[in-house]
Amino acid sequence: MKKNLFLLVLALVFLAPKAFSADILKYEISASKLDKSRNNLSPKTGASSFSFNQNDINNLPQGQATPLNQVLQRAPSVVVNSQNQLHVRGDHANLQYRINGVMLPEGVNGFGQALDTHFADSIDFLTGAMPAQYGLRTAGVVDIKTKSGHFAQKNRSEISVGGNNTFGANQQIGGNSGNLNYYLSATYLQNSRGIEATTSARNSSHNDTSQDNVFGYFSYMLEPTKRLSFIVSNATNRFQIPNTSNQEKEFELSGATADADYIDQKQKESNRFAVAALQGISESDVDYQISLFSRYSDLKFTPDYQSDLVYNGISSSLNRSSFANGLQGDFSYELNEKNTLRAGFYANNDSVKSRSDNWVFTGTGHHESFVQDSSNEPISVNEKGSKNSQFYSAYLQNEWKALKKLTLNYGARFDISRAYVNESQFSPRFGAVYDLSQKTKIHAGYARYFTPPPVSSISQTTISNFEGTSNEAEVALNDKVKAERSHYFDLGISHKATPNLTLSLDGYYRQVKNLLDEHQFGNSLLYVPFNYEKGKVYGAEFKVDYQKDNFASYLNFATQRAFAKNIISGQYVVHEEEYDYIKNHNVRLDHAQNYTASVGASYVLKGTKLAADALYGSGLSAGENNKHTMPSYWQINGSISRDFNLPMIGKSNLRVSAINLFDEVYQYADGSGIGVSASQYAPRRTFYLIASKSF
Repeated sequence: MKKNLFLLVLALVFLAPKAFSADILKYEISASKLDKSRNNLSPKTGASSFSFNQNDINNLPQGQATPLNQVLQRAPSVVVNSQNQLHVRGDHANLQYRINGVMLPEGVNGFGQALDTHFADSIDFLTGAMPAQYGLRTAGVVDIKTKSGHFAQKNRSEISVGGNNTFGANQQIGGNSGNLNYYLSATYLQNSRGIEATTSARNSSHNDTSQDNVFGYFSYMLEPTKRLSFIVSNATNRFQIPNTSNQEKEFELSGATADADYIDQKQKESNRFAVAALQGISESDVDYQISLFSRYSDLKFTPDYQSDLVYNGISSSLNRSSFANGLQGDFSYELNEKNTLRAGFYANNDSVKSRSDNWVFTGTGHHESFVQDSSNEPISVNEKGSKNSQFYSAYLQNEWKALKKLTLNYGARFDISRAYVNESQFSPRFGAVYDLSQKTKIHAGYARYFTPPPVSSISQTTISNFEGTSNEAEVALNDKVKAERSHYFDLGISHKATPNLTLSLDGYYRQVKNLLDEHQFGNSLLYVPFNYEKGKVYGAEFKVDYQKDNFASYLNFATQRAFAKNIISGQYVVHEEEYDYIKNHNVRLDHAQNYTASVGASYVLKGTKLAADALYGSGLSAGENNKHTMPSYWQINGSISRDFNLPMIGKSNLRVSAINLFDEVYQYADGSGIGVSASQYAPRRTFYLIASKSF
């Protein structure tokens, strides 16, 4: 069966595009005016931005096969935590993803990647004090411009093999027919290291994964200044949960034969979304885009009944789903040569359902002091719930070219959240860019942010249901999670030292009320949010970019500090001694590192591309109340790629890449610290062979 599947994939990758090639080359649809119109809807004045174009992506060691979170890891102040979560400027997750300017509603937060790098033509990454257009999820905005049927080479096939039993395939097909433009991408990946291992061993136990992603973009030119676009996507990710050997049994279960080396926990995640967008330029020269969107996500965690009870005292089967639907509109109008007015709205209804089937032991006490009843028989505690939530937003802003060298962007937005807590906020925004000279620019910004908690992640557990059981909370409080509110200040300068060299320095400060953080929920890869009463985050970034002829390079260095105090919601997720300490002390957030850096370079030598990059982290918080840090680390990666003329296939590109080239052994987490429950190691040295063909 596997052999037949492999042959089928090969046939799809290398033969299928030929069937489409005749139609693809017939027509080209010129949409540059509408693309420019869409870009006019999204200002960046006052914000910090970092962009990845096709060359930047292809210069990464794995090229287009690089997972999206690892692409973003090359941006400044981005920290990759355990289970490949992204943290930007001291924030926990809180990222906003946009496809061609349309904001995607948030789904159930698992580990898998819902978006695939292959379909990205470019990626803009915005942070800092952003214009009024951007709200709700504000740690960073990842705006992906998708490939379309009129990109240079419309078809691309890729196969990758490598360590950890890796096999991957991607097929891209694009073209046009009359006024119709289309692009399709399908990706499959399987390996034996789906998430971070719990030990430093090269081969991870019980860690297989299979992932597939299908993406489609279709646009139809209704008239020269109006087009209708459709985007559809489906991602399904399956994970085994890695085992930890030599665990000691904590509980007694009648008739149990549990073995730590053979625990069988699994998780499946599904994410599907669809977008329909009408975009154009009206007769009165108003640029507009009106979009309908829908997203369904589902997460299922399957426990190992006996082993989970014996080692953890609870066996939980979890199922969460989210079905979100909404409408978004963005408008831009040039009032005169100096003023451009922008306005928009956003409305979203999110229907969340959750169910957990739990088996626990009865007894007295909790945590390490729990004394199990002599029956050694578990009882069932089942919970289910549902919640419909609504989010409404509106914004108005003006971009004013006040002086020849000074551009201001000022405005405000109003957000309403109707979820477990009904909240709203009026949020002013201000940004400025001043040209000190033709080579030097200064930007500054202020933003008032309103960030509701992710509804699909909020635990609907009733802690009283577990009183007198092995899952009894030490802190018997579960106050409702509130929206985070913050004041954000950003100041930066960029200088083009030479035509090829650009230097940038940026600083930021954020004062936060109801700071949102997340804690792992049980043994699953699901996280639940909670609030600190207050917090503060500040830091600085230094960026260097140099490109000349066949050479390209970059350097990012960042320092950050993130502190919070007093947990005021979801208190049951922490231990009692942590809760008491945090009530009166500022603690470092577990997902922030004091220093991070990324550096990379590529050079084309006689048709052969040599590329390398390095990632540095000073270590995440660890230990009692996050008073310590994990050891620092360097990860060096590299690749060699070249085009070859292969028999029967023709011109193709072969790439050999190495991740963690010097086999640095380091841990993201050791199982200590607030919100951390397991030891997790970064991947060991892994080689890949990637073959691709564009035509």
